[in-house]
Amino acid sequence: MKFAITALVVALVAVSASASTYIWNGSVSNVWSVVANWTPTDGGTTFPQGAGQTAIFTSSAAVSSSGLTALPSINVTGVLDITIPSGTLQSPNGTTIDGTGSLILRGATKFNQGGAPNTLSGGIDLRSGKASISGGDTIIPAGGLTLSGGTMQMLSGDRIADTCQLIFNSAGAGMINWGGNNETMGTVKLLNKGAMNALAGVIHFADSSAVDWSAGTSLRVEYLASAGLGAIYFGSSSGGLTAAQLAKITLAEMDDSYNDTGNYYLAGLDETGKLVIAPEPMTLSLLLVGGIAGLIRRR
Repeated sequence: MKFAITALVVALVAVSASASTYIWNGSVSNVWSVVANWTPTDGGTTFPQGAGQTAIFTSSAAVSSSGLTALPSINVTGVLDITIPSGTLQSPNGTTIDGTGSLILRGATKFNQGGAPNTLSGGIDLRSGKASISGGDTIIPAGGLTLSGGTMQMLSGDRIADTCQLIFNSAGAGMINWGGNNETMGTVKLLNKGAMNALAGVIHFADSSAVDWSAGTSLRVEYLASAGLGAIYFGSSSGGLTAAQLAKITLAEMDDSYNDTGNYYLAGLDETGKLVIAPEPMTLSLLLVGGIAGLIRRR
């Protein structure tokens, strides 16, 4: 009898554990929390949410997270476009994001994953809202991070794959706040405007001199006047960015309350690839004055 009860308990646990995978069909609406929009593969009767459950998207879909507070593990084929109409959508510990597709986020999100890295090969595109990144593993996969709007707030360091390309593609905002953390990434690409800060911490980008930065683009790098320009590197030499790329970067000085002081500087790279304030070029008039003074002294 004891063996029979034990076997029954094991069977029930197995059924409960397996009733966790759902395939999106979108047959009723675009709302995640509508049960009929999902096809359970193992006897589930609700919609996928939180750790221990998996949502599978076999093709591109645009969904609203209304009624959902915590994402499950997600497997994406195509493009998954998630709009968060209110609140903050959590991506909790014990979940992963993988597949051959890509993810678009519109609204406030918080990633606090750990245990296994996200491996989504198509990358993540933040279109609006604030995405907070913490956790204990790789959150932003090697597929790429595009900032088309909103703010990516780094609450922990080393949460981005070392080969992940950072793409700025915002007509207005589109900022990454490093939060004083250390990070290593791939190259930087400008398709439109972008911004980041240079506070405490060390940020290493790969040599981006061979990456095309589109015409009319710009990158704003903010730093505190009291602390000086932080440590941001492009490669490991002064050739990590071209002169044309450096001309698109504006170094913006901020006060301790993070208000813009109105002081802006040109950017350069030192011999280690570190971003520095470039020396102001001498004007033609100063050169002429200097030359005349030299002639007078020689006479």
